[in-house]
Amino acid sequence: MKILYFICCVLQPICLPIPEAGTVLWASASFGSFPSFFLGVTGSLIGITMMYWMVKRGTEFF
Repeated sequence: MKILYFICCVLQPICLPIPEAGTVLWASASFGSFPSFFLGVTGSLIGITMMYWMVKRGTEFF
C-alpha cells in the first residue's frame, strides 16, 4: 500500500484529478503521520520535477 500511495503522490501533480487532502488523510490513517508525510512530500517533489521537465522538453520543439 505504501508503494501505491507513493505512486499516487507522484502522479497527482501530473495527471490525477484526485484531491490531495483525501489521499493524505487515507495515508495518515493507514501508515501513521511520519511515513505518510515522508512519502507524500517525496512523491510530490518527484512529480512536480517530472512535470517541470516534461513541459520544458515539450516547449523546446516549438
